[in-house]
Amino acid sequence: MKEAAISQSPYVINPEIFLDEKEVEKLYKLRIDETYRPYTVFDVLSKVFRRSYSDDLLSYIGQHPDEFRIFEDGWKLARAWVNELYVLRSEAGFFQNREDFQVDIIIEAKIKLEETRKDGGIFSRRESLKGTYCLRYSFDFTPCKLLCRFIKVITKKEEFPEVVLADGPRLDKYLLPIMQSKDYADLAGLIHKDCYLSALRENTTIDPLIWIDQMGRTVRCGMFPENGALGEYFFGFGTADIVDQKTGMVRNERIDPGTIILNWELTKYAGMMNSTLAHEATHAFLGQWFFRLQMTHGHDYCSYMCKKSGIGVEPDYHSPLERMEIQANTLLCNPLPVSNHDDLQNISTRVMLKNGIHLLPGNVQEPGHVRHG
Repeated sequence: MKEAAISQSPYVINPEIFLDEKEVEKLYKLRIDETYRPYTVFDVLSKVFRRSYSDDLLSYIGQHPDEFRIFEDGWKLARAWVNELYVLRSEAGFFQNREDFQVDIIIEAKIKLEETRKDGGIFSRRESLKGTYCLRYSFDFTPCKLLCRFIKVITKKEEFPEVVLADGPRLDKYLLPIMQSKDYADLAGLIHKDCYLSALRENTTIDPLIWIDQMGRTVRCGMFPENGALGEYFFGFGTADIVDQKTGMVRNERIDPGTIILNWELTKYAGMMNSTLAHEATHAFLGQWFFRLQMTHGHDYCSYMCKKSGIGVEPDYHSPLERMEIQANTLLCNPLPVSNHDDLQNISTRVMLKNGIHLLPGNVQEPGHVRHG
């Protein structure tokens, strides 16, 4: 028996509901196997919200039969059913509101329509339609809501998203941006402009901590059991080993969504610290819709960790996680060469974003000091 569609993810966190200690422990998850496969928007629609493209299409036909009329006046739609349906792709734009984030599912369908006489005659006629249609859904990605609703079917090609979506990069089925050269330039300029009002001046410097703060994210210093881990971005609730900067003591703590964990060792080297902070901030920015999509499905996938690439390891360029790394590395240039000395006076501390955006260390007075969020 087919399950009915639901409008809210069953894994939403309602802040008004009191959680006991066991529920809190369950909420703050441990890290999981890194081989976990992220969900696509198709997975979330079908497995979380139980949407059926055929049902949504038929529901819309029943409510708006005139958009699918094939007979002359004097006839009315009696029945409709879908004989075949193929999903072609998804379409969505980067610049959207989280309360009404719209995703279009482009399908090809064969529909059979049965119409009867409006005057009550006993005659009926059937005809088949084959066409490409766009099913539009709206998500509310607010963490305490996680809603999804079906909006409408678009039947006119001139209203399809590839025609309407003109500004900003498109998103793929993981809601990751599909970046072209121009998109990197435009987004870098946007980051530059949003961080400082004075950024219209050429070569204005940007503190990565200010950028992180303006996105509503926080920074903590931690230790990682994995070799080569530089930073970790938590988009869900989790736990991490946090370092007390005054005492050097390490304690496992609960981490809230929107937290960047910086490898404690990097605070000794300003250049690496700031390039890592900028890299993690880029993930939080470019991957914001990807991370929000993952929050809807309830699996123990709460953070994304960045590591140094292994020597001789061939990356999987089809993996969404690998593409996230490629995009972050493309938006951010490599730091300028650093001195062999470890003191801050001899370390090049500038990290550059392409297209004239520069990142400088924020309030770094001495090795090992970094501001907490």
